[in-house]
Amino acid sequence: MKYLKYSIYLVSTFAGLVTPAFAEIGSELEDFFNTNIEPQMQLCSACHIPNGLADIEGGDGFLLYSDRTHYQSFFDAWTLLGEGVHNNPLLVMNSDPTLNHTGFQNWPTTSAIYENVARLLTCWDTPDLCSITPPPHSADLAISIAGNDGENNDGVIRYTITVTNSGPGTADSLEIGHHLPVLVTLSEVTPSSIAFTSDDDEVTFYLDALPKGSSQTIGVAVNTDTTNNTKMIFTSTVSAITEDTNPENNTSTEYFGGGIVNTEADLSISMTGHNGKNEDGVINYTITVRNAGPDTADSLVISHKLPARVELSTVKPSTVEYTSDGDLIIFNLDSLDKGTSQSINITVKTATDNKDKMNFTASVIAETQDPNLANNSSEEKFGGSINWLIIALLGLIYVERALTRVKATSYRAHGL
Repeated sequence: MKYLKYSIYLVSTFAGLVTPAFAEIGSELEDFFNTNIEPQMQLCSACHIPNGLADIEGGDGFLLYSDRTHYQSFFDAWTLLGEGVHNNPLLVMNSDPTLNHTGFQNWPTTSAIYENVARLLTCWDTPDLCSITPPPHSADLAISIAGNDGENNDGVIRYTITVTNSGPGTADSLEIGHHLPVLVTLSEVTPSSIAFTSDDDEVTFYLDALPKGSSQTIGVAVNTDTTNNTKMIFTSTVSAITEDTNPENNTSTEYFGGGIVNTEADLSISMTGHNGKNEDGVINYTITVRNAGPDTADSLVISHKLPARVELSTVKPSTVEYTSDGDLIIFNLDSLDKGTSQSINITVKTATDNKDKMNFTASVIAETQDPNLANNSSEEKFGGSINWLIIALLGLIYVERALTRVKATSYRAHGL
């Protein structure tokens, strides 16, 4: 039955059986539609098309056909859905969130788009009451970008985009274009209810309406390289279908990024060996790490290589963490403040008759950048024995005295 009514209506319309008032304003109505309603139908054209998601019972009453304009499809649907104004599903289904409409409820009853659709339907339904000139409707939109600290924090930069409306009316169908610099990628948008699209470095946010005196803040997080210390340009622009009385404040540009603080600590290492000698198979010595600053050194690693003929015996203080793997010992220090040092006392064992001086090496690195690596290694010789040295010296003295006696005896024998 509804299709029969639709056909009769079209026949009577195209036969010219319409009121003179409606005929006179036909083209103006289409212009009005194209200017004030058509821009709000991008979401409609995603589902309300032949073979689309809405082409089912309950949704096929409103379809946008490719062989006619959206204005014509809108008119066809209005007719098919029973005409009228405030009871026609074209208007009601898009404004009443309690109804079973799975699409966006993007025509609030207080919005300009709702008023414009109602005015269009009134012109179709009661041409004598048609007024295609909408009431004065304007808004002063402004946009700003602010970044908490706006700095690169482990590869993440966070900031906010805020849109405000100073009135005098509600702003409808806002689009916020946001341009990202090439060194970042979009990571997060809050609140999650904000609709947006992203195409490489161009992000577009969508707001249905923004009443006079209100604002909307959008939180944005972008990712970048953890070492990126560049200040980068971020730009946002806001627009709406509502006339904006002051477009000069519709764009905002800010610089975010950088802020990476590179700390430095000049570490040095040395080894001293109390006596450093083999005493009954024991050698004692000390490794000392110093930090000349200017900052605290973090996560220090001290590598200590033992010669082949010794083995680790003790490490003091016992609070120093270390691991031992054969002849390699690794000490770990959490941090070392500027101007302080850490000494590690080490005892190794060797054979009691080991008379050799042996090479001991140590080096230090840290997570903190070190501006002077020349003093990060140390090599010393420990071992041998002072007892052996004394015996050797006494032996030399004995030999020298014996030679002296032999010479003296020889001289006397020859009468010299």
